[in-house]
Amino acid sequence: LAAGAVARWGGEQAVVDLEAAAKRERFWGAGAEIVSALGSVRGYHSVAALRRLLSALKNPKVRRAVVEQLGRRGHAEDARALAPLARSERSLGVRAEATRALGLLDYRRYRGIIEKNLKARTYRDGVAAAAVSALAASRDPNAANKLLAVAKPPYRFGARVAAIRALADYSSITPEAVPALCALLDEPDERISLIACAALGRTGDERALPVLEKAAKSAGNPR
Repeated sequence: LAAGAVARWGGEQAVVDLEAAAKRERFWGAGAEIVSALGSVRGYHSVAALRRLLSALKNPKVRRAVVEQLGRRGHAEDARALAPLARSERSLGVRAEATRALGLLDYRRYRGIIEKNLKARTYRDGVAAAAVSALAASRDPNAANKLLAVAKPPYRFGARVAAIRALADYSSITPEAVPALCALLDEPDERISLIACAALGRTGDERALPVLEKAAKSAGNPR
């Protein structure tokens, strides 16, 4: 709460105070909140402070918050500092967030890292799912085709789930998205079919109605 109040003051002094507080804070939860508050302060000075904190802070959970804010507020040049983290950072949370940030900041230059991370084998597929988010956020003309591919085997479960959810957002500009989601209702893994069902509901596309009605009548799972 205090960090948010300081951020609302705005200006260079608020940035100085929040940066200093982030460096002093010993509890990661409070540190992450301070970083988020810093990221909400408009202007160049807050972005510069985030860049300094990326190298100054050691706790991986707080560094993850810094990377998240740089992805949201930074520029293409910040992708250069985040690329090594996306490639091989020891903390999976930081690596995932850096991967997501690359899609926002400079997808074309770092496409290779993002596509490699689509197949990353990590805990709960966090890095692979972040790579899908990076792809979806890239606004690349070929993103939809890649999402259609990642939604299917042999991609890992976490990546597939993220791709299925992203396809719902792309359905208004990608005619193939709804038929692809409909086909996933026949998946033997009910986790995938349920997520595809929810994604179809979000599309609001009438083409999904017959398939959803059929699934409602024949599904053995009451969910």
